[in-house]
Amino acid sequence: MPEMGRRLAAARLSAGYYTQGAFAKALGVSRGLVGQWESEHKRPGRDNLAKIAKLCSISMEYLQGDAIEMRRALAVSTSDEIDLLVMFRRMPDLSKQNLLYIAALLVDPHGVTRKKREKV
Repeated sequence: MPEMGRRLAAARLSAGYYTQGAFAKALGVSRGLVGQWESEHKRPGRDNLAKIAKLCSISMEYLQGDAIEMRRALAVSTSDEIDLLVMFRRMPDLSKQNLLYIAALLVDPHGVTRKKREKV
């Protein structure tokens, strides 16, 4: 798999899209087209590159080979998100761990309980 295809597949997997079909659905394209991109039979156009970068939270430069590392760059879109991020970065490590546990509990109450039981 050539460079761009490898990078695209790595970004897809890193973002949690374990099948080309799931990734294609999220992008609004066909599974075959994603396969063609990953095998470099076709290259995504600028609009699709932008969608891929946004969906995978990475830079278009990485996909195009202009950046060496795939860095996850989450887009912060509201002032509330910015405030949360600033406060989180100022917290001591134990407070961060507690907050992450509480957030996971709010998002999926059964998943956190299940994970906690599995650790015991």
